[in-house]
Amino acid sequence: MICPKCGEEIDDDSNFCSYCKSPLSADGINFANKTDHNNKEFPLPSQYYEIKIKIPRHVFQLVSILAGVSFYVTILLLGMLSLVGLLNIGGPNYKTADFSSPDGYCDYCGKKLSFSDMLFQSTKRGDEFCRHHRGYNKFQVKSTENCSAIIDGDFTPQSQCK
Repeated sequence: MICPKCGEEIDDDSNFCSYCKSPLSADGINFANKTDHNNKEFPLPSQYYEIKIKIPRHVFQLVSILAGVSFYVTILLLGMLSLVGLLNIGGPNYKTADFSSPDGYCDYCGKKLSFSDMLFQSTKRGDEFCRHHRGYNKFQVKSTENCSAIIDGDFTPQSQCK
């Protein structure tokens, strides 16, 4: 007979294992007729405790759709923020000349320079003028406060501020 606890071979008529001292019959179950220890195959613990979690297919579809939507919303928000930064939407509206540093605004009228205006600006002198005032230099610039020509959008030389 084989002890169910330690696996040692013991006498058939004994009630306790001579090696580990465990009882050989418990709750009416008799362990007397067991197979030989050398021929017995022991199953792996994973075979006894295999846990199968079944997640419905619609959950995977829902998660993948939500991940895709959140990815595209993130890309859209980043694109909009970069456009706001590039186009200066909601930025400051300058009404007076600023000669301190290149800021992307005309030194004469305060209008935001376009990309082509920024290409034509004089980097040596630091002048920034829009296409209407490109022939001026910063010493000819007058104060633009209370200038009706700038408010009306008329930038012809006859309507310059005095």
